[in-house]
Amino acid sequence: MPLDWAHPRGRKITLAVIRYLASRPRKRIGSLFFNPGGTGNSGVDFVRAGGGALLNAYGQGRFNVVSWDIRGTTASTHVRCFTSKHSQARFWDGFSGLPAGPAASRRYMHKVEAYARRCGELSGNLLRHLSSADMTRD
Repeated sequence: MPLDWAHPRGRKITLAVIRYLASRPRKRIGSLFFNPGGTGNSGVDFVRAGGGALLNAYGQGRFNVVSWDIRGTTASTHVRCFTSKHSQARFWDGFSGLPAGPAASRRYMHKVEAYARRCGELSGNLLRHLSSADMTRD
């Protein structure tokens, strides 16, 4: 897919796509495109984990089931915020999660800002193209 749909011949990204074949191919009438929704939920993992068979059954074996991992997530070209697992572990070391109280809230905000900066530094071009409009065009 093009990274930027305004420049379809420019830089490309990849989308992980999966197809579950209709169990009644002679009765097949089309394809069902399934987006699991949520923030970064994997359509590929859903189909592999039995969702393809489930949707096939709902469609009485008459539809191929097609799903994907949306841009920026999972097995598609995904947002990177760290250069390595070690860097990621070091960044989050000692961080306890959601804040309790004003001082913890300030520390939390600083950590979130630093995290966003890291993501922007490594994935800024991709982050600018993670809109619903981009994903719909995909």
